[in-house]
Amino acid sequence: MPFRSVGSLRPQRRQRSSRRAPLIMAVVIALVVAGSVLLVVVPSGSDHSPSAAKTVTSPQHRVLDNVLDGARTTTTRAGSIPSAAPATDQAPVSPASDAWSATGTYAASSLNLNAISCPSASQCYAVGETTLKSAMVLASADGGSTWTQQSVQTPGSLLAIACASPDTCAAVGGPSVLLTTDGGTTWTAKELGSIALTGVSCPTATLCVAVGSASPQTSGCASGMTYATRDGGRSWSPTSTRCFVPSSVACSSASNCLMSGTHTTGGAGYGAVMLSNSAGKVWQWNDVLRQPDTQLAAISCPSKEVCVAVGNSSRQPIVRTTNAGATWSSAAPGGTGANYLAVSCASTTACQAAGTQGAVSTADGTTWGAAVLPAPVLRVTGIACPTAGQCSGVAVGQNAAPWTIKLSA
Repeated sequence: MPFRSVGSLRPQRRQRSSRRAPLIMAVVIALVVAGSVLLVVVPSGSDHSPSAAKTVTSPQHRVLDNVLDGARTTTTRAGSIPSAAPATDQAPVSPASDAWSATGTYAASSLNLNAISCPSASQCYAVGETTLKSAMVLASADGGSTWTQQSVQTPGSLLAIACASPDTCAAVGGPSVLLTTDGGTTWTAKELGSIALTGVSCPTATLCVAVGSASPQTSGCASGMTYATRDGGRSWSPTSTRCFVPSSVACSSASNCLMSGTHTTGGAGYGAVMLSNSAGKVWQWNDVLRQPDTQLAAISCPSKEVCVAVGNSSRQPIVRTTNAGATWSSAAPGGTGANYLAVSCASTTACQAAGTQGAVSTADGTTWGAAVLPAPVLRVTGIACPTAGQCSGVAVGQNAAPWTIKLSA
């Protein structure tokens, strides 16, 4: 299906009033009806680091679519029940600093995009599903300006993708892992068992860690599983995460990984993080969020020490650690309905986060500013920033139509 290119859509500008004290700022972000969007971000710059995960195959269309309280870490094998720690002060939010613009759309909504990965400034992969409920993989060789749909013969939806290099990627969804070592020309599928995979991270070409929810429940609470491969996907080793359902994982090295999700003990779940210094062999608890019915949906780790996690807490939806997850502090204040679904940090200071309440960004790691989204965008579901000056993303847009968009300062 061909793309219909779209002229640049200028985001709405905020009005400031200097007549009142204290100063009141309002950022109006148009959130419209559901749809699908593919985003490319070009914010003001700093340095560079690899970002989130996505998949690729072969033709070229443009497309898109579809804590928290500070905490101490208790070291234990996966399954122990952690103890919570007190909250920390919220960080300030500055005026809008970045503005996204739409660059193209399909004539009709024919797919759903869920995640994106950009292993380099030019190469990006996005994954999701078609209207026929089969896996969808898109590839871009020009930083997200144009996209090629690759041929993937796998049923179901892909929810996450990670690329160790422009040629080597892993995509996950349901019980399946799809692997490519030739830039998406061919994909090999492998099923890992009774699990719904939601996240994957590949710090090297041979090492990947995939996470998801397990079935059935164990020990009277919802639990998860992690699978790790150290031989490029030929074999996978499972580890149970009792009473913790992971949603996303980020490995900053061949040994250090953190996964975000929900601690399900005691009925109402709350956002939490688990840490591993053994690439998924053993996990440690870190209860970041003590607010009921919350989740940490995504996490990005540009270094071993620095990670940023985002979720749906009304108090503190973005949290940050600078000591490898030992303690966490609020990075941005929340609000009613605050719900961030995606985050990507190109460096230890430059990050982008977005979800159902718009987008925010930081250039110093502590002060966050609102990033203006174009009118077609309802919510952002994935972001990947290969450098501080360039990001891509996937989002839900107006009338269920997929879009490609860019963020420029």
